[in-house]
Amino acid sequence: MDVLSGLVQALPILGLVSLITLLVKNWLNSKERQADRLYGEKREAFIGLLKSMGDHVASGTEETLTTFAYWRMRCEIVSSQATREAIAKAIAKRVDEGHKQPEINEIMLSAIRRELGIAL
Repeated sequence: MDVLSGLVQALPILGLVSLITLLVKNWLNSKERQADRLYGEKREAFIGLLKSMGDHVASGTEETLTTFAYWRMRCEIVSSQATREAIAKAIAKRVDEGHKQPEINEIMLSAIRRELGIAL
């Protein structure tokens, strides 16, 4: 009888532990989904920025400039302050000083790699 009463008394504790475990799992899964979604948003924005920049350099039309501005704004929304500053500096240097494309791209690419956790 003592074993049975001990088991009966332990059931609420086991239920509480199960509930806590479930809550922690849900919280961790939520954090993981949020991190995955943010990574996807960053990746999409950075790829769009680089593609639209290349398109604008190749054709220089108003449409490609508008597309580039759109992707730059998307990067402003999802990227860190350091990456936003690197993108802005690279664009400003290109416009103001006429630097060559590889130098400007390297500034942005380094910041983008850091942001996405890509190490070369």
